[in-house]
Amino acid sequence: MSYLFLAIPNFCGSTLVHSLLKTVPEVVSLIPPKETIKFFGQKSDFTEGNVCAYNGYRNLNGPHSIEANMEHVYSDSNNYDWNYIKGKWHENWANSNPYGTIFMQKTPADIFRINMMLQYFPECKWILSVRNPYTYVESIFRKATFRMEPIRQLDQICFHVLRTMEIQLENKRLLKDAAYVMTYESFANDPKYHVNAMAEWMPELSQIDLKSSFLVKGVRQDSIMNNNEARFDTFTSVIPGILNKINQYFIPMEHLINQWGYEIK
Repeated sequence: MSYLFLAIPNFCGSTLVHSLLKTVPEVVSLIPPKETIKFFGQKSDFTEGNVCAYNGYRNLNGPHSIEANMEHVYSDSNNYDWNYIKGKWHENWANSNPYGTIFMQKTPADIFRINMMLQYFPECKWILSVRNPYTYVESIFRKATFRMEPIRQLDQICFHVLRTMEIQLENKRLLKDAAYVMTYESFANDPKYHVNAMAEWMPELSQIDLKSSFLVKGVRQDSIMNNNEARFDTFTSVIPGILNKINQYFIPMEHLINQWGYEIK
C-alpha cells in the first residue's frame, strides 16, 4: 500500500493528471459525495479530497482560486483534523476499490500544507506541477467563481500565481525524490515522455493508458492538447492592455518565472 497525491494548484491540470492516473489498475481514487456530483452538474470525475472529508477542514472559506492571499490560514495546522480526514479517505478508498494498492487524492490547496500532511501520510509520493503564469492568470479570469471580480482583483490574482510558483519550488526542495516534478506545458506537449519518466520513478505508473478517452470536469477528451497560446491570445484581444497590467507584477519577479523555464511576454 502506498499514497500518491497531486501537488498541483487549481486550474493547472490536476483533473487531467488525475483522470489519466485512474487508468492504472492499482490506483484507487476517491468517490465524490452525491451532493458534490449534484453541485457540479453531475460531473462524477470532479473528485477532490477535501469534499470527501468536509468536516476535517475548518476556517477555509476564503477567496476561491486565489488562495495564496490567505496562505496563513491554509498553512495553519489548527484548521485541520488530519486523523479524521485520513479515516474518511481510507473508508472512501475501500468503498471505491478494496483491492487497489495505490491510494490517490488531489486537493489543489494541498500545496500550502504538504509539510504537515507528511506527518500523517509517510512515504507518500507526490506529482508536483505548475503552469505558465500568463495562462494561469487567464484561467482564473475565465473561470472566475464565487463572486470574484477579476479586473479589480488583478493584484491578488497575480500575487497568487507568483506565490504558487514560489511555494512549489519550496515543496520541490522539501519532497526531493518523493516528488515527480513537471510543468503543465511539458506534460501536455509530450505526455508519452512523462509517462515513461513516471514509470521509472514509480513502476506501477507504466500502465497509464494514453490511448483511452477520459473525462476532464465532465467533458470527454480523446487526446491531450496544449491550447495555452490560443487562449491567451483571445484573452488579450478581449481585454486590451491586460498584458501590460499583468507585467507590472510579473517583471519584478522575472527571476522566479525563469526558474520554471518560463519567460516574460
